Amino acid sequence: MAATIKEHPDFIEMDIHETKDHQFVVMHDENLKNLTGVNKAPYQLTLSQITKLVAHENGHAAHVVSFDDYLAYANKHHQKLLIEVKTTPHDSKDVVDIFLKKYKKNILKHHHEVHSLDYNVVKQIKAKAPKIFVSYILPYNFTYPQTSANAYSMEQSTLNDSFIVDSLFNQQKVYAWTVNTDSEMDRILWLNTDGIITDNLSALDSKINDFYHDPSYADMLFNYITVIPYSNSITSEASV
Repeated sequence: MAATIKEHPDFIEMDIHETKDHQFVVMHDENLKNLTGVNKAPYQLTLSQITKLVAHENGHAAHVVSFDDYLAYANKHHQKLLIEVKTTPHDSKDVVDIFLKKYKKNILKHHHEVHSLDYNVVKQIKAKAPKIFVSYILPYNFTYPQTSANAYSMEQSTLNDSFIVDSLFNQQKVYAWTVNTDSEMDRILWLNTDGIITDNLSALDSKINDFYHDPSYADMLFNYITVIPYSNSITSEASV
């Protein structure tokens, strides 16, 4: 996060899991082995045990961090977070209540957002804390869902203009993930989503700058999008 903040993203997307003692740890994986070498899941260890572990990835090493510490650092640096609440069948039955009791006021105060692949999490948060902005994560564009979510976080490959039109009609936002290549960025920019989730922020910033400030570049992209069969195939498949 410290390195990413320097690139001034609107949000930093990150993931949390519940621990054995009903705390929350910043972790994407459901098992700690790939990053720490310990073949355990977050729900099997206490927060104190997990934060003693050192994670290794892409040549970097650091202790696994609690969500409390991560959130405090984000707030100190005025960095908004898009918090993915990850769940497993082993979580507490009242995991959403625990999460809201600990973080509801903080999330609202600092304008963080939440999203989850678990619709039960989305539904409970909207019912119990309706002022929190919550997005429902969708891995595929089958049809436009009718939910109470404020937004949809859609895997970019099947996102199309029909979904965007439906979102406008339903007054819900759309975030596209994970948009990393030049061609993906070009296509998603033309779809005019409300947010783009990427691992390559500097490249996306450059694309956005060209898209909105270089008319010749925009014309070239328009021809690219309207001519290539790829765009039509995405639309037809998603419509089905």
